Amino acid sequence: MKSQNDNQASYQDEPDEGRRNMMKMTGASVVAMGVGSLSTSSVQAETQINLGDTWDKTFTKSNQVQHRKVSFKNRYGITLAADLYQPKNKSGKLAAIVISGPFGAVKEQSSG
Repeated sequence: MKSQNDNQASYQDEPDEGRRNMMKMTGASVVAMGVGSLSTSSVQAETQINLGDTWDKTFTKSNQVQHRKVSFKNRYGITLAADLYQPKNKSGKLAAIVISGPFGAVKEQSSG
């Protein structure tokens, strides 16, 4: 007949199945998140910006200014969309002025 001490020793020697299953699930989750982030970044790289031609400003459109939407990559490789305003009666090269708020700001905290 086994004593109480023998039962405790054999119980502690058994592997903890719950802990082992938790470790397996954690490992599988980390792998799944890694694979998911890789596939998301490749989809984002293939996405193109669709720039419309409709007037979407709150101020009235001037008949002396030509407006068009453009996109360009900044120095970090991020594609930005912008509005380009040029005089309709331009001649020769013109200087450009780029105005931007912080890229991480919400619209209430940035200019425009």
